Amino acid sequence: MRIHIIQHLAHEHGASIIDWAKERHHNLSFTYTFNKGHAYPSSDEFDMVIILGGTMGAYEEDKYTWLRAEKHFIKQAIEAGKLILGICLGSQILADVLGSKVYPHDKKEIGFFPIYKTADGEMEKSLAEIPATWTVFHWHGDTFDLPPGASHLFFSDGCKNQGFRKDKCFGFQFHGEANAELLQAMIANERSELLKDDYVQSEDEILNFKSPDENLNYFNAFLDHMMNEVFETHSKSGSFQFYQ
Repeated sequence: MRIHIIQHLAHEHGASIIDWAKERHHNLSFTYTFNKGHAYPSSDEFDMVIILGGTMGAYEEDKYTWLRAEKHFIKQAIEAGKLILGICLGSQILADVLGSKVYPHDKKEIGFFPIYKTADGEMEKSLAEIPATWTVFHWHGDTFDLPPGASHLFFSDGCKNQGFRKDKCFGFQFHGEANAELLQAMIANERSELLKDDYVQSEDEILNFKSPDENLNYFNAFLDHMMNEVFETHSKSGSFQFYQ
């Protein structure tokens, strides 16, 4: 599998996704939108796109003009039938491209809080190994309406739309990929947002949360199921390309 990752901030990296891809010998390429002159590959150079998180709003195209090019690339990838996974900001950008509205939520959700499968989530084959209630890491202040024709997969107490699927596109509002390194990097660079609230934990609460090992196993299982469902298994040796 050839996976192209879009990364919006230097410190919000692919975390456990990189380990998962290396272990399965998938080929990785990257676009770093924080690098001047960054570029995107042509559609025949990848099978899947993973769009990572960031502190931007998916609707802030005037402030972050590179969002227009990113959305155009994602639209082309969808039209080319590629598999797409959006995480946090990535899910919001994907929802926008699929025709739904993205906007500031009335509350932030930062820390470890449970999400719950919907009826569609229970039926979704790629989520078969994920429990009905799953405590995951969140860091978001925006939300989105469900894209037209999409299946609603997850919700939480603080945010209704935590996950969706439309055709080969998946959007997860939460960070299923979060490992210790990513948690520490996000706190170090985004600490100013940790203002205690109903769904905002403190730095100590986040770092001291005993995230079960199964969490990353659940997310890895989802990635495996997602790929197996849509594509044949590939056995290419891993390599890395950088589109900067």
